Amino acid sequence: MKNTDNLTNYSSFLETSKKYLIQLLKSLSAKHSIKYNLELEATYNLPNVENSSENRAFKTSAREIFMCTDIEAKIDLDFANLLSEEDIYSSKKSGFSLQSIYGLLLSAYNYTPMSGSSYIPLPEDIKNKKAIINPQNSDQQCFKWTILPKYVVGNAKNQVDENYTSLEEKYNFSNLTFPTPIAEI
Repeated sequence: MKNTDNLTNYSSFLETSKKYLIQLLKSLSAKHSIKYNLELEATYNLPNVENSSENRAFKTSAREIFMCTDIEAKIDLDFANLLSEEDIYSSKKSGFSLQSIYGLLLSAYNYTPMSGSSYIPLPEDIKNKKAIINPQNSDQQCFKWTILPKYVVGNAKNQVDENYTSLEEKYNFSNLTFPTPIAEI
């Protein structure tokens, strides 16, 4: 988003960009989870010094957006971080002053978060604490098997067999895909 209005106030420029940016991120994340980051680009110069222009970019960290993400809240936080970064730069007594704001660059890409799969043995130090139930299964439904141990009686909690499959009706798993992506949890 270029600064076509030639605004010289970061807050004003970001506020004029906000609605469009939110709509764009919603459309990009409608079908797939995405990661994005923002880069605010500007030019600074030293007053009364010829050829002292310096391009500067303030960047945010990459953030994930899922179906249920409050995009406006993320953008508000990103804008606050950009303004804070600019404030830190300006207060370093560099002598540079803002000449112009070039624009805001959005970088976005598809994001495939880590998801569950099949049984993974616990590291020994965690296993020895005996504080985690890690049911051993041979299918891709590990999320389901991690929910059900509270109903399994006796010492058979570490092996998925009829002691687990007889309890599948305790919850409705029909809307989940397996392996279960984090966005479905």
